[in-house]
Amino acid sequence: MAKWLGKIRSMRFRISGNVLSALLVGTIVGPVGAQVESAQITEAPQSMRLPAQALSKSLTDLGNQFSVTIVASGDGLAAVNAPEVAGTFTLDEALAIALSESGLRARRTASGAYVIEAAPTIQSDLSPEAGALAPTRPLEEILIFGQKRDQTLSDVNASVAVFTGEAISDLNLTDLTELYQFTPNVQATVSDEGDFAIRGINFRGQTGVSNVASIYVDGIFQSTLGIEAGPSAVFDVEQVEIYRGVQSTIQGRNALAGAVIVRTTRPTYEWDLRARTQFADYDTERYSLAGGGPIIADQLAFRLAWEDFSNDGYIENSAAGIDDINFDDTENRRARLLFEPAALEGFSALLTYVDSEGLAGTGFGTGSLAGPDFFDREIRPEITSPGVLVIDTKNWALELEQQVSEALSISFLATTSDAYEESAPRFDGGFDLDTAFDISTDEEITDTYELRGVWEGDSLRVIGGLYRFEQDRDRERNLGLVLSNFFFVEGVAQETENTAVYFDAEYGLSSRWTMLLGARYDRESYKQTGFSAGSNTGPVESGDLSINVSDTDFDAFLPKFGIRWDQTDDVSWSLVAQRGYRAGGAAIDVTNTPYEFDPEFTNNLELAFRSNFLDGKLSLNANLFYTRWNDQQVIVELAGSNGLASRIENAGESELYGLETDLTALLGEHFTLIAGFGLLHTEVIDFIDPVSGEDFGGNEFPQAPGENVSFALFYEHDNGLFGSIDGRYQGSSFSEPANVAEHRVDSYFVANAKFGYRTNRWSASLFVRNLFDEEYLLRIRNVAENPDQPLNWEANVGAPRVVGAELTLDL
Repeated sequence: MAKWLGKIRSMRFRISGNVLSALLVGTIVGPVGAQVESAQITEAPQSMRLPAQALSKSLTDLGNQFSVTIVASGDGLAAVNAPEVAGTFTLDEALAIALSESGLRARRTASGAYVIEAAPTIQSDLSPEAGALAPTRPLEEILIFGQKRDQTLSDVNASVAVFTGEAISDLNLTDLTELYQFTPNVQATVSDEGDFAIRGINFRGQTGVSNVASIYVDGIFQSTLGIEAGPSAVFDVEQVEIYRGVQSTIQGRNALAGAVIVRTTRPTYEWDLRARTQFADYDTERYSLAGGGPIIADQLAFRLAWEDFSNDGYIENSAAGIDDINFDDTENRRARLLFEPAALEGFSALLTYVDSEGLAGTGFGTGSLAGPDFFDREIRPEITSPGVLVIDTKNWALELEQQVSEALSISFLATTSDAYEESAPRFDGGFDLDTAFDISTDEEITDTYELRGVWEGDSLRVIGGLYRFEQDRDRERNLGLVLSNFFFVEGVAQETENTAVYFDAEYGLSSRWTMLLGARYDRESYKQTGFSAGSNTGPVESGDLSINVSDTDFDAFLPKFGIRWDQTDDVSWSLVAQRGYRAGGAAIDVTNTPYEFDPEFTNNLELAFRSNFLDGKLSLNANLFYTRWNDQQVIVELAGSNGLASRIENAGESELYGLETDLTALLGEHFTLIAGFGLLHTEVIDFIDPVSGEDFGGNEFPQAPGENVSFALFYEHDNGLFGSIDGRYQGSSFSEPANVAEHRVDSYFVANAKFGYRTNRWSASLFVRNLFDEEYLLRIRNVAENPDQPLNWEANVGAPRVVGAELTLDL
């Protein structure tokens, strides 16, 4: 059943009466002996397993199970089939699945009966619950997967933006960075390494020792290197969920600020093939292919996906004759295998492999442009060091699940991520390997294991699990100036182990009130080994000088408590208090002195509002949040280092609060509108730099705009014409923690458009990014003592206008 007009919200009451006894006889007007019983009796979801069968039989079975009158016409229903309905659902959820392929919808009457009728011709799969982005085409119920059990946002207090695969295609979004730009209070930062910030907090935090926001691709945790060089493309993706705010109970480690959950398309037992070709300015080329089908009918299926992307970038170094400083050339491959043996009822195994590799233009200063005219898009050769980055990531996941009973399921997930980077200067800028070399390598191997159980009872719904995280990271830099006979090597090895036990539960106190409980106990150990050595006689080995840091251990208890009130069937409120956490650690400063730093904690309070009006034509959802950040880990410069050396201290305390809203509306017959609005206030409460003595109290977080607005307007006609226009406004923000007035960038607005023609088998379209060729800064700073000289300023600028074309085939 379609998400907009064909869906009645998941309700918390039950109706009983006569079942559909004359479904095949003819039209029945009004309920047959229907009567409204106690809401408390009829509220809880029920477990069921209806096979794929005639729709008439499924409706009869549902009427019997829920003791409700279902009214329909028998004309032609005998020839309509319904898919399997298996699991624990409310009546509305079960009806949505049963009717999803029929073009029909269920409408509840004032008497409590349900009427089955034809759905409107133009529908939208834009989720009224989740603010999910999608064009106006029918789609089955959109579920939220990041909570590790199937839910809709009406039952989840978390502030989450949901992008369906259809939305990603119609908005012409190609990687995660572009999704961040469309999400209120989420930003892609100026780094060329996939950095992002949620509610003004960079995913690395300030320190980068361990992340405070996580990305999971098919359950596989992406390390820092995985985020920089891993599978960020969103072709053949089923859904992306961006969680704003602490997720420490369920997601655990690295979720103090939020999480990004990517779910790619799963194998099915029907053959399909999808291809896409895209060309755009700056020699941009993108080739994509995905498809799969059954190996053994209803028991074993596979899916393969491949994408190749390249472009020359829009930054130049005219002094060196290089016109592709920030180029990209990457290839992504994915394979998935689903096994559901008939001999093991309720069992499934899903194996996933993802491989990404390629080259990218990178290095300090890439994209940093000299004044006075930043928009000539030329770098400063004297301050930049353009380089080449080799990337290679391999990800594996094995997920086993057993449906033990109608209420209980148990699953086990094991993942491995191996991310590798190697970087070197662009020697075509005047150097060569005969006179100098500077090669850095970085490899991060992460293994995770999770055993969890899910109980979906009438009053109690709970998920609990055991989690294990193991990570090894090795970084090394080899520097040589051959003519000067100077050689230097340095590196660091890090080992992290994390073990946790957690649960998250909902308990129905009444038909309208639900108690929310959760907790996580987390224990982490961390070890770091550093080495460095120099020589003027020849190359040196990495083991010549070594400093070992003893293991450091940290543990924390992270509680969660809340309440949800279903004011009506279409309006709900929830209030949740939750604790966030990032473990401390150990490091080695530039003087080869080992030191430790303490954990940091956040106390979070979040009020969530969910609403659905006008029979699903209008939805407004909002989250109001407050976070207090204690013992904040910050980076301070070492005395006398001139900014070249630093260490981590627990010297800060901050707060942030704000609002996020998602509006969805069906406008007339052919238009769907999505809009999001974010307000954000960030402030350092207590932090005095122990080296400089500078008081940062009252300062805003860097690159944390106070307001941002996004919208998308979709158009689709029966004749095949379709289009969309979208835009994002972002307020001004400071570039650096010091909040220097000259380092503040102005607000800006960027619009995009796409239009084309589609049939059932193919589509062709044109698209424009940065439609009005807006010139805007992402960051600006002075790099010398005399800021009055224009050449002493540098900035990062936004991408220029890009025009392109796309052709897709669906077979």
